[in-house]
Amino acid sequence: MSISLVSTCMLISVVIEIMLNLLVFYQKENVMPVAPELNKNQIKRVSNCFTGTRHEHRDRCYFFMLLYSGMRVGEPIQLKNEDVIDWDGNIKESTIITLTKNGKSRRVYFPKNLHKYISAYWSNKGDVNQGGNLYFFQSQQSPMDSMSLVNATRLIKNSFNRAGLPEFSSHSLRRSNAMFLRREVGLDLEVIREVLGHNDIRTTQRYFAASSIEASEGLSQLSF
Repeated sequence: MSISLVSTCMLISVVIEIMLNLLVFYQKENVMPVAPELNKNQIKRVSNCFTGTRHEHRDRCYFFMLLYSGMRVGEPIQLKNEDVIDWDGNIKESTIITLTKNGKSRRVYFPKNLHKYISAYWSNKGDVNQGGNLYFFQSQQSPMDSMSLVNATRLIKNSFNRAGLPEFSSHSLRRSNAMFLRREVGLDLEVIREVLGHNDIRTTQRYFAASSIEASEGLSQLSF
């Protein structure tokens, strides 16, 4: 084998190694998919799309639970009735979830403005489905089981599609939760990290570094 051919092969190997290292770095630095946040008008549009649908109260409750609590799309399906409703029939302020992305239990909250959606769904469930050990979001095919992750994801994606917002996803709800907590409530970044269940505060910071709403508002102030 000629020296030039050996050199070429070595160069190709180095280039491939560099590309692989860049790919690994990119994947590590971009673990959070970029999803646009919702503004309040868009939230109303999605909410209105649930009206008159077969599972109106359930689907609207799921949507707003993600928005108000900051949970990931698959986290509410683990909730039992007793996690949400206490023995006196009142909505709890919070509960602990154990099946999380990072494997760590965390507290999730049910703010007062979420209660009307929980109450509407709870009333619609009927007594037969209100046993404490039953899942709050039940499977339609098997009431003893929870809604599947596939159906939960489809529920949210279909709601965005019906509202004419196909570019949004379930992750948009988490990012919107974080944005409203920071911009309108002024919550400390460390508290927002706890709400979202991030291990590293840098992950939380990236939510704000890629804000589509802030970018749009900032650009709208330009005048040339």
